[in-house]
Amino acid sequence: SERDQIMVYPNPLFSTNNLNIGLIIGGNTQSNLEIIIYDSIGRQVGVIAIEDLESGINSTINVSLKNILKSSGVYFLKIETDESDITHKVMYIK
Repeated sequence: SERDQIMVYPNPLFSTNNLNIGLIIGGNTQSNLEIIIYDSIGRQVGVIAIEDLESGINSTINVSLKNILKSSGVYFLKIETDESDITHKVMYIK
């Protein structure tokens, strides 16, 4: 099946911004999306789950990380769908 295409912006992320995740879901069925957030030393600091995304749809999901990211630094977002997982590095500036 076609691989998912995922884009994360803005980067760097400022405390006044929400994170936008632009995606095209591959495959022929609905997909679930999970975002696992890790700090720079690999500790999991949060999880956001979104269910029932339609495949083939080009959409942007707006996610607030304000209550998850406590301090400035580098974070890694592991974005998992039913078809793939992709990791993005994000700089957060408080």
